[in-house]
Amino acid sequence: MNDKWYKNIIGARTLKTGLATFLTALFCMLLNLNPIFAILTTVVTIEPTAKASIKKGYKRLPATVIGALLAVIFTYLFGDQSPLSYALSTMFTILICTRLNLHAGTTVATLTAVAMIPGIHDAYIFNFFSRLLTAFIGLSTAALVNFIILPPKYYNQLDQLIKETESKMYSLYSNRMQQLLLSQFKSEQSNQ
Repeated sequence: MNDKWYKNIIGARTLKTGLATFLTALFCMLLNLNPIFAILTTVVTIEPTAKASIKKGYKRLPATVIGALLAVIFTYLFGDQSPLSYALSTMFTILICTRLNLHAGTTVATLTAVAMIPGIHDAYIFNFFSRLLTAFIGLSTAALVNFIILPPKYYNQLDQLIKETESKMYSLYSNRMQQLLLSQFKSEQSNQ
Protein backbone atom coordinates (compact mmCIF):
# COMPACT_ATOMS: atom_id res chain seq x y z
CA MET A 1 0.00 0.00 0.00
CA ASN A 2 1.18 3.51 -0.78
CA ASP A 3 2.64 5.07 2.40
CA LYS A 4 1.71 8.54 1.09
CA TRP A 5 -2.02 7.79 0.70
CA TYR A 6 -2.93 11.08 2.35
CA LYS A 7 -1.44 13.02 -0.58
CA ASN A 8 -4.20 11.59 -2.79
CA ILE A 9 -6.84 12.97 -0.41
CA ILE A 10 -5.24 16.15 0.89
CA GLY A 11 -2.51 17.73 -1.20
CA ALA A 12 0.50 19.59 0.15
CA ARG A 13 -0.91 22.93 -0.95
CA THR A 14 -4.14 22.30 0.96
CA LEU A 15 -2.22 21.35 4.10
CA LYS A 16 0.05 24.38 3.77
CA THR A 17 -2.93 26.69 3.23
CA GLY A 18 -4.66 25.35 6.34
CA LEU A 19 -1.54 25.69 8.46
CA ALA A 20 -0.75 29.17 7.14
CA THR A 21 -4.34 30.27 7.78
CA PHE A 22 -4.17 28.96 11.36
CA LEU A 23 -0.84 30.67 12.07
CA THR A 24 -1.96 33.93 10.46
CA ALA A 25 -5.15 34.02 12.55
CA LEU A 26 -3.15 33.17 15.68
CA PHE A 27 -0.58 35.93 15.11
CA CYS A 28 -3.27 38.52 14.39
CA MET A 29 -5.32 37.55 17.42
CA LEU A 30 -2.24 37.70 19.66
CA LEU A 31 -1.71 41.25 18.38
CA ASN A 32 -5.41 42.02 18.89
CA LEU A 33 -5.94 42.62 15.17
CA ASN A 34 -8.85 41.48 13.04
CA PRO A 35 -7.44 38.47 11.15
CA ILE A 36 -9.83 38.42 8.17
CA PHE A 37 -7.69 40.53 5.82
CA ALA A 38 -4.54 38.66 6.75
CA ILE A 39 -6.30 35.34 6.17
CA LEU A 40 -7.56 36.45 2.75
CA THR A 41 -4.01 37.46 1.85
CA THR A 42 -2.63 34.16 3.12
CA VAL A 43 -5.10 32.01 1.20
CA VAL A 44 -4.41 33.69 -2.12
CA THR A 45 -0.66 33.85 -1.54
CA ILE A 46 0.01 30.13 -1.02
CA GLU A 47 1.50 28.83 -4.24
CA PRO A 48 3.02 25.48 -5.25
CA THR A 49 6.53 26.83 -4.53
CA ALA A 50 8.02 29.28 -2.04
CA LYS A 51 9.52 31.27 -4.91
CA ALA A 52 6.10 31.75 -6.50
CA SER A 53 4.63 32.85 -3.15
CA ILE A 54 7.35 35.41 -2.62
CA LYS A 55 7.14 36.65 -6.21
CA LYS A 56 3.38 37.14 -6.01
CA GLY A 57 3.63 38.55 -2.50
CA TYR A 58 6.05 41.15 -3.83
CA LYS A 59 3.25 42.42 -6.08
CA ARG A 60 0.38 41.84 -3.64
CA LEU A 61 1.71 43.89 -0.74
CA PRO A 62 1.95 47.22 -2.61
CA ALA A 63 -1.37 46.50 -4.30
CA THR A 64 -2.96 45.93 -0.89
CA VAL A 65 -1.51 49.22 0.33
CA ILE A 66 -3.12 50.95 -2.65
CA GLY A 67 -6.49 49.30 -2.02
CA ALA A 68 -6.43 50.15 1.70
CA LEU A 69 -5.40 53.74 1.04
CA LEU A 70 -8.14 54.24 -1.54
CA ALA A 71 -10.75 52.72 0.78
CA VAL A 72 -9.74 55.17 3.51
CA ILE A 73 -9.75 58.14 1.12
CA PHE A 74 -13.15 57.40 -0.43
CA THR A 75 -14.70 56.50 2.93
CA TYR A 76 -13.44 59.80 4.30
CA LEU A 77 -14.91 61.67 1.32
CA PHE A 78 -18.24 59.83 0.93
CA GLY A 79 -18.77 57.82 4.14
CA ASP A 80 -19.00 54.10 4.82
CA GLN A 81 -22.66 53.91 3.77
CA SER A 82 -22.12 55.34 0.30
CA PRO A 83 -22.17 53.19 -2.82
CA LEU A 84 -19.69 55.70 -4.25
CA SER A 85 -17.10 54.65 -1.66
CA TYR A 86 -17.35 51.05 -2.84
CA ALA A 87 -17.48 51.82 -6.54
CA LEU A 88 -14.65 54.36 -6.59
CA SER A 89 -12.44 52.23 -4.32
CA THR A 90 -12.96 49.28 -6.65
CA MET A 91 -12.43 51.20 -9.87
CA PHE A 92 -9.39 53.16 -8.78
CA THR A 93 -7.76 50.14 -7.12
CA ILE A 94 -8.06 48.16 -10.35
CA LEU A 95 -6.95 51.12 -12.45
CA ILE A 96 -3.87 51.94 -10.37
CA CYS A 97 -2.83 48.30 -9.92
CA THR A 98 -3.12 47.77 -13.67
CA ARG A 99 -1.12 50.90 -14.47
CA LEU A 100 1.60 49.86 -11.99
CA ASN A 101 1.68 46.30 -13.40
CA LEU A 102 0.54 44.78 -10.09
CA HIS A 103 -1.87 42.34 -11.75
CA ALA A 104 -1.13 39.54 -9.26
CA GLY A 105 -2.30 41.79 -6.43
CA THR A 106 -5.33 43.43 -8.01
CA THR A 107 -7.91 40.96 -6.68
CA VAL A 108 -6.55 40.99 -3.13
CA ALA A 109 -6.26 44.77 -3.18
CA THR A 110 -9.82 45.20 -4.42
CA LEU A 111 -11.20 42.74 -1.87
CA THR A 112 -9.27 44.51 0.87
CA ALA A 113 -10.58 47.91 -0.23
CA VAL A 114 -14.26 46.98 -0.35
CA ALA A 115 -14.16 44.74 2.72
CA MET A 116 -12.61 47.37 4.95
CA ILE A 117 -15.01 50.21 4.07
CA PRO A 118 -17.79 49.21 6.52
CA GLY A 119 -15.36 49.00 9.45
CA ILE A 120 -13.41 52.21 9.01
CA HIS A 121 -15.84 54.62 10.75
CA ASP A 122 -13.69 57.50 12.04
CA ALA A 123 -10.47 55.53 12.67
CA TYR A 124 -8.95 56.19 9.25
CA ILE A 125 -5.26 56.06 10.13
CA PHE A 126 -5.60 53.11 12.50
CA ASN A 127 -7.54 51.09 9.93
CA PHE A 128 -5.06 51.89 7.18
CA PHE A 129 -2.03 50.79 9.21
CA SER A 130 -3.75 47.76 10.74
CA ARG A 131 -4.62 46.55 7.21
CA LEU A 132 -1.01 47.00 6.18
CA LEU A 133 0.18 45.05 9.20
CA THR A 134 -2.33 42.24 8.70
CA ALA A 135 -1.49 42.03 4.97
CA PHE A 136 2.20 41.80 5.85
CA ILE A 137 1.46 39.09 8.44
CA GLY A 138 -0.55 37.12 5.86
CA LEU A 139 2.11 37.39 3.17
CA SER A 140 4.96 36.56 5.53
CA THR A 141 3.21 33.59 7.08
CA ALA A 142 2.26 32.17 3.68
CA ALA A 143 5.83 32.54 2.40
CA LEU A 144 7.36 30.97 5.52
CA VAL A 145 4.96 28.04 5.57
CA ASN A 146 5.50 27.49 1.86
CA PHE A 147 9.25 27.58 2.35
CA ILE A 148 9.47 25.42 5.49
CA ILE A 149 6.57 22.96 5.32
CA LEU A 150 6.58 20.28 2.62
CA PRO A 151 8.84 22.12 0.18
CA PRO A 152 8.95 20.73 -3.35
CA LYS A 153 11.68 18.20 -4.05
CA TYR A 154 13.71 19.86 -6.77
CA TYR A 155 16.66 17.45 -6.62
CA ASN A 156 14.95 14.71 -8.67
CA GLN A 157 13.63 17.21 -11.21
CA LEU A 158 17.05 18.82 -11.63
CA ASP A 159 18.78 15.46 -11.86
CA GLN A 160 16.40 14.37 -14.63
CA LEU A 161 16.86 17.66 -16.53
CA ILE A 162 20.64 17.38 -16.27
CA LYS A 163 20.55 13.83 -17.65
CA GLU A 164 18.31 14.88 -20.55
CA THR A 165 20.51 17.88 -21.35
CA GLU A 166 23.65 15.78 -21.22
CA SER A 167 22.13 13.21 -23.57
CA LYS A 168 21.04 15.91 -26.04
CA MET A 169 24.48 17.53 -25.92
CA TYR A 170 26.24 14.24 -26.70
CA SER A 171 23.83 13.56 -29.53
CA LEU A 172 24.35 17.04 -30.97
CA TYR A 173 28.12 16.72 -30.67
CA SER A 174 28.11 13.33 -32.38
CA ASN A 175 25.84 14.52 -35.20
CA ARG A 176 27.88 17.65 -35.75
CA MET A 177 31.15 15.74 -35.87
CA GLN A 178 29.70 13.43 -38.50
CA GLN A 179 28.54 16.42 -40.54
CA LEU A 180 31.97 18.03 -40.35
CA LEU A 181 33.65 14.81 -41.47
CA LEU A 182 31.36 14.86 -44.49
CA SER A 183 32.35 18.52 -45.16
CA GLN A 184 28.97 19.90 -44.12
CA PHE A 185 30.27 23.09 -42.51
CA LYS A 186 26.87 24.72 -42.21
CA SER A 187 23.94 22.88 -40.70
CA GLU A 188 20.54 24.36 -39.97
CA GLN A 189 19.67 21.30 -37.92
CA SER A 190 22.70 21.77 -35.64
CA ASN A 191 22.10 25.50 -35.34
CA GLN A 192 18.61 24.86 -34.10
